[in-house]
Amino acid sequence: KKWSFRIKVKQGQTFNGLKEFSVQSPETRDFLNEWIFHKICEKEDILTTRYNFYTLKINGYNLGVYALEEHFTKHLLEAKERREGPILKFNEEGFWECNIYNKANNEWAKKPVYESSTIMPFKSKKTLQTERLKNQFLIAQNLMLKYKLGEPNPNQYLDINSFAKAYALMSSLNTKHSFIWHNQRFYYNPIISRIELIVFDCFEGSGESTYREHVLYGTESWNVKPEFYCIMSVFDDLVFQKKYLFYLKKYWETEYLQNITKQLNQETRKLESALQKEYPNYKFDQKQFFRGVQKTKEELVDYEQKIINQEIKYTIKNNQHEDCYPETPFYHISLNAHLQESKVGESTLSIMNYHCSDINLLGYSSILNPDSILYFTTPKKIKNYTEGKKVITKLKPEKLFYQTLKSDSIFSCEIIMWP
Repeated sequence: KKWSFRIKVKQGQTFNGLKEFSVQSPETRDFLNEWIFHKICEKEDILTTRYNFYTLKINGYNLGVYALEEHFTKHLLEAKERREGPILKFNEEGFWECNIYNKANNEWAKKPVYESSTIMPFKSKKTLQTERLKNQFLIAQNLMLKYKLGEPNPNQYLDINSFAKAYALMSSLNTKHSFIWHNQRFYYNPIISRIELIVFDCFEGSGESTYREHVLYGTESWNVKPEFYCIMSVFDDLVFQKKYLFYLKKYWETEYLQNITKQLNQETRKLESALQKEYPNYKFDQKQFFRGVQKTKEELVDYEQKIINQEIKYTIKNNQHEDCYPETPFYHISLNAHLQESKVGESTLSIMNYHCSDINLLGYSSILNPDSILYFTTPKKIKNYTEGKKVITKLKPEKLFYQTLKSDSIFSCEIIMWP
């Protein structure tokens, strides 16, 4: 099995215009499927990471062919002729914390992973220290919260055309993996003050697309969990529906996508040949790659009629107060604390409890003295799943410390250093 590496190029240098990127096994993103999808995105002016294949050598030792995937820096935006602006994601650490717990304990943890997920900027240090980028990020965070909650009128916070285009392509080529909330990445376009989707991580392993059932997204009326509602609620909007339908038709009516791959044929064969030196049984299956386009074609008549009849309506399951387990707090889920304001002698925090039950807030540590707990005069009770509670500290805090109602152990959470 091949190791993966994150590579940062030395100060003042780039590699083929890239400052930071990952290299991983070609199997991770299903060989040429990911590469071709990225090439189509580039043709359609859909934001995506640069993706290619290289032979990797470390200290003269040949590790074979690797897939290179660009990381999320301003160089990605410059290559796509976008003005520099914040790149964002939903914090997925709670999701992975649950996965680790499940594997280690052989039991399933049920926690509000999505609900507790905060919105994070890439290159956070630079973003928060640069006044222009910080102000843009705070605007972008508010727009992203609207998307997270599935608020109506998405054209007021999303670049509807770019989302419709991306979702139509993702549906047509059956890249289900890139629809998942913790796989999505976003760019705040400061010119139009809207969010654009950055498409990446479309395929999830060698050959997985061959057995995945094709799904044309946004054609039903389902009651869905919050983590799906943020994505599916966009499909309720009539403006989005019409643009989405336009691009779906574009991608199948005139063999548009197949013509793009014909233009890539020479480069595709060259890369296929390079991959076959290490994976002799591998061959790019164009028929399989485009099978979703035919499926889409078959479903479009029905979908268009549903738009006319206004039959598409997704609703959200409010399952916050269903069973929550285990009782043990999870570091990246149970408590969120944002620094709302900080001045000499006083800092204001907004705290949200996502634990299975109420908690008692004991105190905090300060940035000046991070190893000591400054206890409140009396513990502050924070009810679970209620609106953010305001807490005031005398010093600028770094961490909060708390206890659950069923344990004497002391737990902590880091302060998120922006409102």
